[in-house]
Amino acid sequence: MKTDVATRKSNLASAHKGLKANHVSGMTSLKAEISRLKDKMDLVHQNIAIARRSRCKEAADLLGLRKLSSKEESFIIAGVTLANLHLIKRRTPLHHY
Repeated sequence: MKTDVATRKSNLASAHKGLKANHVSGMTSLKAEISRLKDKMDLVHQNIAIARRSRCKEAADLLGLRKLSSKEESFIIAGVTLANLHLIKRRTPLHHY
């Protein structure tokens, strides 16, 4: 019986070590996968930003974006005056009750 108990303890200790090693290995591979996905997400984000910038430049060129005056930060495109976003940001929001 003592031999059986010792064998079971040994098997339990081996199993515990194996689970611990498996957990560490799984965490390492999971961290590597997360890092890879973050890099991929950053690349996709960068490509989207480049594409948007290109589309905005094309639209501005096609529709004739121009500054209204050299003193103001107002622009006009296709005959429509664009809102100055800097002024909009400075205003306090309206409160609705």
